[in-house]
Amino acid sequence: MAELDLRQLFQQQANNLLQRLKAKSRDPALAEDLLQDAFVRLLERQSDDHSGSAAIQNSTAYLNRVANNLLLDHYRSQQARQTEPYANDELSEMAETASQTDNQVEQQQQLEHMRQLLAQMPLRTRQVFQLCRIQGKSYAEAADHLDISVSSVQKHLTRALDYLTQALERSN
Repeated sequence: MAELDLRQLFQQQANNLLQRLKAKSRDPALAEDLLQDAFVRLLERQSDDHSGSAAIQNSTAYLNRVANNLLLDHYRSQQARQTEPYANDELSEMAETASQTDNQVEQQQQLEHMRQLLAQMPLRTRQVFQLCRIQGKSYAEAADHLDISVSSVQKHLTRALDYLTQALERSN
């Protein structure tokens, strides 16, 4: 194929091939690079033809095949190099979700540990703690509910808090 024929082929086929590459790649710059590479390959093959290789029978078909192969090669190499399968936003969201999940698991474990500690307390001390610290009742309300004095509520609550503090210090 003469140099003039290559120019003529470029003028005839370049626009159509470029449009197909743009449609497939959705990247105009990549499409232009691939188009140029396809014509370079054709030119190289033309040079090889003079050294004994089989001649290209249909230049248009050859260009289309080379362009498609170049596009496939581009995607394959891009996948092989890809080290980040998720966008940074997705990774941040996943890390945040994992952190929240870790916090929830830790909180659940602490809550279960607290339940076990409460179960080990004497009944009245546990009742006072639950009424005052968990249900938010005042000392007077807890005293009325349990039919004990306010000072007894204070003593039981002090015992409960001391017991929990010591138990938590031992576990840490």
